[in-house]
Amino acid sequence: MKVIVLGSGTGCPSKERGSAGIYVEIGGRHLLFDAGPGSLRQLVRLGVSHLQLDRVYLTHFHPDHCLDVFAILFAMRHPYPPRTSPLLLAGPPGLKRLYASVNRAFRPSPPGRPASAPAPSAKRVRPSISS
Repeated sequence: MKVIVLGSGTGCPSKERGSAGIYVEIGGRHLLFDAGPGSLRQLVRLGVSHLQLDRVYLTHFHPDHCLDVFAILFAMRHPYPPRTSPLLLAGPPGLKRLYASVNRAFRPSPPGRPASAPAPSAKRVRPSISS
């Protein structure tokens, strides 16, 4: 298992710390926990493409934890290279409504260009504690 902190800062800009994002590689899966501003760039700096992500988990909808998920989703719409596997996007209640609103705002694909990427599935995650 590989765990890399992409950012651990807050919503206030800082020269020393980026916004929240944790990348985990485990068993051939590529997971992203939170996607604050700059997370996508940090992944690219590590050599990890947005096309490799299998799952993105959002803990809550504060901008410093979720804004780059929109950059990831938008990047998935570009046809070259095509995304060949689905992306699971999981988060708190309201995720499906947020996803639908963002899709309407950014349109399914740029005008004149077919959507090539499989649409991510949005899933609400209920907090639970297990022992």
